[in-house]
Parts: sequence; C-alpha cells; structure tokens
Amino acid sequence: MARHKGYNKRKGGQRPNRQRDQRKIFHIICEGVNTEPDYFRAFPLNNAIIKSLGKGEQRIKLVESTIEYIQENEIKDEDNEEVWVIFDIDRKEDDMARVRQQYNSAIDLAKKHNIKCAVSNDSFELWYVLHFLFTDSEHRRDWYNNKLTEVLKVKYSKDKTVSKRMYELLKDKQEIAIKNAKKLNEIHHGKKPCDKNPFTSVYKLVEELNVYKR
Repeated sequence: MARHKGYNKRKGGQRPNRQRDQRKIFHIICEGVNTEPDYFRAFPLNNAIIKSLGKGEQRIKLVESTIEYIQENEIKDEDNEEVWVIFDIDRKEDDMARVRQQYNSAIDLAKKHNIKCAVSNDSFELWYVLHFLFTDSEHRRDWYNNKLTEVLKVKYSKDKTVSKRMYELLKDKQEIAIKNAKKLNEIHHGKKPCDKNPFTSVYKLVEELNVYKR
C-alpha cells in the first residue's frame, strides 16, 4: 500500500521502530465507541498486542478512516501486523437501498486495501447472542439487546460499565458462538454481504486472537 506523505511520526520526529518489538499486532478499528473496542481489548494475549479503536463512524467512512490510519502509521503488508475493521449494516435507517449498497461497497473497499473485515448483519450483538443460542431468523437490534438482558440476567446496554464486562461474561461459551457463527456462514454461502441475515464474521477475528491467548 502506498505511503501517505503526511504520515504521523512518533514524538521527536522518529519513525516507528518495529525491529524492537516483534510481537504480533492486531489493529482493530471499530464502528462502535465502546461495545466492540472494550470486548476485543479484554482478550488476554501472549506475544501479541491489541490496538482497538472506536471511531463512531459507519461503513465506507469507517473503512476510509482505517485506510488513513494505515498510511499514517506506515503499516505495510509485510509487517507482522493485521488490520481489521468492525462494522454492521444498521437496518434502523430509513433508506435501506442506500444502506445495503454502502455495506457491500465498504466490504469491497476494505478487501481492496488488504483490510480484514469482521462484519455483522444486523448488529454486532448477534455475536454475543450466539454464545447462548442459534438463530437463523432475521431480527433487529432491539431483539438482540432484549435477548442478552434475558440470558445474562443483567440489563444489556452499550454503556462502558457493561461493555468492559462482556468478554468475561461470555468467554466460557465462546466455542458455542464460533460453532453457531460458522453454521450461519454455511447457510449464507455465496450470497451478497447485504443478503446474509443474520450473519457475523466476528468469529474469524476471535479465532485469530485465540492463537495468541495466554
């Protein structure tokens, strides 16, 4: 990937020295400000680093910001680093034709720039729900939030007091979630991204992080 002339240098004007630290680095750029970043930061990794950022941006804008992040930090394909972008389709908006097109285009743009995607349809919370049950029915995010409140016995919200606890609350059921997410992937094989509902590829990132888990 081409470098951006305006890349950020470290304090003192020095470029990042990756020779000093050979640990794997996962750059995880998230649509959500709390939910996704807090979940991924909680993974207990050995010989790997997680840099998880919540941007509060959607779809194409989020991918464009991620491309800028790669350029500014001089992340190259050959480095021991992976860049992931996390977003969902967000069907609460009115213009669904536009939303569906943007969702597909954002995934295509990410792939073009070698950015890995962990996307969800309808919401990221599908990944959480799959820890407790399998569903192949289309639901809106309110259904997921209510179901999580039911199974967790805790009022689910995107507040940090909840988001920081989610990894610990779910970790014992993670293999169930991976199995259920893979089953959905098989059901929707060959479809356009916007037509895969319900669907989540978050399990792909989780499996990669688990390789480095303590």
